[in-house]
Amino acid sequence: MFKYTACGLNISSEIKIPFLKSSEFKRSDIAIKLKDLSYNPIENIELKNDGEIYYRDSLQNIFLIKPNANIQISVDQSDSFEIANSLVGVPLGFAFQKKGFQVLHGSVVTKRNKAFCFIGKSGSGKSSLAASLVDYGYKIISEDLCIIKESYVFNFSNWVKLNQDSYTDNIDFIRKEDLKRDNRKRSYFLLPEESICLEKKKVKSIYFLQNSKDISISKLSNNEIFKNLLTYSYRSSTKDVQNLNNLTKIMNSINCYEFSRNIQKPLNENLRYLLDYLN
Repeated sequence: MFKYTACGLNISSEIKIPFLKSSEFKRSDIAIKLKDLSYNPIENIELKNDGEIYYRDSLQNIFLIKPNANIQISVDQSDSFEIANSLVGVPLGFAFQKKGFQVLHGSVVTKRNKAFCFIGKSGSGKSSLAASLVDYGYKIISEDLCIIKESYVFNFSNWVKLNQDSYTDNIDFIRKEDLKRDNRKRSYFLLPEESICLEKKKVKSIYFLQNSKDISISKLSNNEIFKNLLTYSYRSSTKDVQNLNNLTKIMNSINCYEFSRNIQKPLNENLRYLLDYLN
């Protein structure tokens, strides 16, 4: 049994998860176990009325997230590293959600004790932006999972998942692990402590990423904020009252913007515009 701690929660696992920090404890908040699951979900993510959530990854491994946040995994010919890669995305995202956190799909950086979140769909450039900001004195808090509680965002892992072309040469990395079967040809990079913030930080602002012909940043109305938060949040069901309350608190306490980027232009040009705004 492997033991880890993330966001203040103790996680015991029958699968090795190299992206999490090892720990020692007697009682776990989240238990991850291997089990033959008889149900094969039709959709990649299925929310059940009893609070159970099924997730099927691209390698046909099946994950069952229980109402108590424990996770069961049915493996289909994948090595442990590939399973761990899937596990630290959707399954643990839902598990943290069930433990009272609000989880969004995004990356987070910090500077001067303020956190800035970049939220968007897969492939929208969240991780590339976060990694690029390290060159300008920012530190990465989290990548892929934006984990918020009471307006604070929590460190999840010291690893970032990036395409090799998106990795900035100015950041040293301790270790690199290639994903063998990733359609975007990404790798995991273990970053040194000087590039990572391990402490929780107060969220200053959230930027929802959009592709456009122009580069602009605009503040969103409450209706637009709530629509974006619903789109990119982890929810146990469409009637998840706690989730709706959490999103309302975020909307009322954190500045939210739309960051429209011209993806035809170099990343640095979009980045300079963002830096002027952040500064």
